[in-house]
Amino acid sequence: MNEQTDFEECSEWLKALAEPLRLRIVRELIFAPCTVTALANRMDTALALVSHHVQVLLHADIVQLRKDGRFNQYSLNPEFFRQAARQKAAALDFGCCRFELP
Repeated sequence: MNEQTDFEECSEWLKALAEPLRLRIVRELIFAPCTVTALANRMDTALALVSHHVQVLLHADIVQLRKDGRFNQYSLNPEFFRQAARQKAAALDFGCCRFELP
């Protein structure tokens, strides 16, 4: 991978996270995989809106999908998500940048 590709990829991750609802979704997924319906209920937000934002995160590879029978479970991509055990803080580490989540 060349430097230009690295910058383009990093830019896509940053764009995907540049929305407050998407950051809230990421925060919810720290605790456990979840369906879109459960996310919408937890965040008291319209199902269609949550679904749209989950798809953006999925397209950016920040979240991943696992089929569980007839349900779709979404979780954070373990390649980027790290639980900082000593600090008890969650972070997304893309290599080009790192986001600490409250």
